[in-house]
Parts: sequence; C-alpha cells; structure tokens
Amino acid sequence: INHIIDIGSGTINMATFKNRRFINAQSKTIPRGLEDIEYDYSTIAEMIRNHAQELEWNINDNVYLCGGGAKILYSYLSKLFEQCQILHPVLRNVKYQPELANAIGFYKLGVRLWESPIVSR
Repeated sequence: INHIIDIGSGTINMATFKNRRFINAQSKTIPRGLEDIEYDYSTIAEMIRNHAQELEWNINDNVYLCGGGAKILYSYLSKLFEQCQILHPVLRNVKYQPELANAIGFYKLGVRLWESPIVSR
C-alpha cells in the first residue's frame, strides 16, 4: 500500500493506492491548506495524522509527500509515519521538485491516453 499526501495552499489531499489502484475508502480531501490554517506546522501534521488514522492508514506503509507543503511538513510528518519521503516526480530522466508532481502526473496520464487506441481522434 502506498499513500500520497498532496499538501497545497488550499487543500490537503490524501490518496491511497494498492497494486496501482486507487482506494477511495482510504482517501480524502481536507478542505484546508497551508494558507488558510492558522496553526503551526506541528499542529497541521497532527491533523493529517488524525485523518490518516480515521482512514485506517498503517504508520508502516509508504507515505509520499508532494505539493507546495511537502518540504515544509516533511520534518513533522516523518516523525509520524515511519516510511515517509518526499516525492520527486521524474520526467524524461529528470527529477523535479515535489511542487510539480500534479502537473507531471497529469502530463504522463495525458500522454498515455493520447497514445491509447481507445481514444478517437
């Protein structure tokens, strides 16, 4: 099982994947982000941990952080999740910053769909 926490300015998205399949029951969006939360970073990390517990995440599972808050909250979340790391997306053998994970992911998805024989042109 792999969990991705996308820490943005307006929302924090928590997604779970098992065997490359999205698991909706263990995923959610927290309708708050770094810009509209008036707490310190340790409190935000605790909030994320509480939501992870509600979703029945295991602290031993792989947790990947991306988004603009990945580097900011890494030191806090790495104390709460044993296998926590910052996600650096790779495109054409170049490693990018975690802030670009969504854009690169959508680009790769678009390329796969465009190349698919199912897509009519």
